[in-house]
Amino acid sequence: MEEVLVDTTGLWGLTYKDSKFHNFMKELVKQKIIVIPATQILELLIVAYREKSSHGKFFEEGLKQIQAISHFYSDIEKLKLLDININFHPISGSDIKSAAELILKHPKYFIKEGPNGTKWLEFIDATTAIIWQKTQLTLYTADPKLIKFGEENGLPHETIKAL
Repeated sequence: MEEVLVDTTGLWGLTYKDSKFHNFMKELVKQKIIVIPATQILELLIVAYREKSSHGKFFEEGLKQIQAISHFYSDIEKLKLLDININFHPISGSDIKSAAELILKHPKYFIKEGPNGTKWLEFIDATTAIIWQKTQLTLYTADPKLIKFGEENGLPHETIKAL
């Protein structure tokens, strides 16, 4: 089975049945082995906590969600029984350094302008891009900036679609 990279959008789509990308991801994992950079799972947990706890107002609900996601993705054998083939790709110190360098080299893809002149790093996307460059695997994403970065750098990609 072919390996492909998936970003946080795809991981969210796989995790949540109410996501508009759930059906697409459900079909993708039956056909391919999805490779998830370790930073993606951390971003999923952060976003899931924020959403399910109503930005920290309901701590217990957010924590329960983190526990459920952690339990689900840690049981690789159970995932295989569900026809979900996942490999987590480790992130090294060198990858982190390379991601920081990539942000400086390509700020239009990895720095987001916020209100009042603030700037926010898209560090998870930068680490994904580093793994993408290293592995040359097809990245499944719906992120226009990652798609444009991939096109500019000759990296294979497919768009995650709402089904």
